[in-house]
Amino acid sequence: MTEELRKAEREQAEKSKHNLVKANLSGGNLDHADFSGGNLNEADLSYANLFFANLSRANLEKADLSKSKLSKSNLREANLSGADMNEADIRSANLSGANLSGANLADADLSLADLTCANLANVNLEEAELKGADLTDAVGLTDQQINSALLNKETRLPAYLEITWITDKKFECRHKN
Repeated sequence: MTEELRKAEREQAEKSKHNLVKANLSGGNLDHADFSGGNLNEADLSYANLFFANLSRANLEKADLSKSKLSKSNLREANLSGADMNEADIRSANLSGANLSGANLADADLSLADLTCANLANVNLEEAELKGADLTDAVGLTDQQINSALLNKETRLPAYLEITWITDKKFECRHKN
């Protein structure tokens, strides 16, 4: 696809951001795109380049974001419930206040991501990288989810969870009594 055609598709997608339900944007170059407040319910954004994209307050319920590049993007207060974010690159992204309930984040890289006040109920975090991530005041997070993820001593957890480090890489997480 020519660069001009991709640019035209991107501009059209941004203009119609408020109604992109079930849109196929798979593999698109959407870095720095503004989809804030848009409706991308069930949209296919797999393999898309969304570096520095603004998706704040967007509805991405059941969207396919698998293997997408969301590094440094703004997903503050976005609805990502039921979204597939398997193997996504979400490093240093802002997910504060986002609803991720039921999302699949298996094998995703959330290193240094801001997940403060996010809803993480029933999220699959198996092998997800949470190194240096901020999960302060996240809701719905369980010790089982944390025990299935990869983190380091810089990862910040909600006050209701406690972590015991066995080695520099091995840990055990428990709910506080």
